[in-house]
This record gives sequence, C-alpha cells and structure tokens, in this order.
Amino acid sequence: SGTYGGKLKDLEPTLRFPQWLLHHTFTTDITARYTEQDTPRFGKLTTEGFSTSFIHQWITPRSANVEPDTKLFGVRYDFRKRSRNVDALRPIGVDMDDSQVAVSTLTSLPSLLFVWDHRLDRNGQLAPLAPEAGFRLEASAAFAEPWLLGQDEFIKLSAAASKFFAIGRNLTLRGDARYDQGIPLGGAALLP
Repeated sequence: SGTYGGKLKDLEPTLRFPQWLLHHTFTTDITARYTEQDTPRFGKLTTEGFSTSFIHQWITPRSANVEPDTKLFGVRYDFRKRSRNVDALRPIGVDMDDSQVAVSTLTSLPSLLFVWDHRLDRNGQLAPLAPEAGFRLEASAAFAEPWLLGQDEFIKLSAAASKFFAIGRNLTLRGDARYDQGIPLGGAALLP
C-alpha cells in the first residue's frame, strides 16, 4: 500500500506466505516500510524499516452450542530507523550554512502477539470485515534490544479492544480502547 501527498509519503509492501505454501502451521509475512511525514513537533520525520512475523491461527467453527472465534499467537520482529532534523550550531567552515543535522534512532524489537477475534454478523457467523456483534482483543509485549540492530533497551506493552453492539436492524455501535506503554531499561532510551 502507499500514500503520496504534501505532508505524508508512505510505502508499505507486504509479502505473505500462506501455511500451505511452505508446508508448516504458521502464516509468515515480510513487510518493508518507508514513511516521510511533516509533523508539527519534529518537522520532517523519516521512518525506514522492515518486519517479519510467524503467526499460528486456531479457528473454532460454529456449532449448536459454541460460537465461532479465531485465536492468533505469534512472534514478530520489527526494525526501524527513524530520522529527524534538529537545530545545530556550526563553527565557521564548510558546513556553517547547514542549520540542522539529522539524528537517527535505531530500534530492534522482537515481540509476542496474541489476538482473540470474536467479531460476528447478526446470524452469529464470523465477520471480521463487517461485524455487527462480538469483540476483538489484542495484546503484545516487546523487548527492544541493543545487541542485534538496535540502540536502546526498553519494554513496550500494548493492548487494544473493540466491542460491537447491534442496535435495531440497521445500526451497529462500536467502542474501542487502546493502551501503549514504553518502559525504559537504564540509560537514556529514545522511545519511538
């Protein structure tokens, strides 16, 4: 996918290998990422990176006394290089006309992911694209490490929930909640 505009340029291709192609029980994907954003706080912010994941999926089919759902568990690895310009004081010389210098942050982030998807239509069938009832819960825990490709050490915890309510015949109400927490582990970590 991609976006091209004055304040945002974004490119994110994904290569996904289904379970049957590689003869294993995991879905594997590889994603590359390039983003240029014009932000009010940091000015031009550039992000480059890639991620890969291995996800196992359990599907519970609908039966007379059991509602259907999907549970996912996986491991993921993210690498990001985030660059922004900061003001710099230069001595007289070749670079004295450059008022800013690029500062980059490298993040190497292995993580665990769990998703419980119970989004249903009005007939009780799984309907993740157009749900009218049910919920979706997602939780992840990641550890940024400096040994492989990163600079800093921190823990990143994330949780998200969505709940869907069918009201009448033509209206669905949706409620969302999200929580993210970064916990630095010693040193001056620049949390992304």
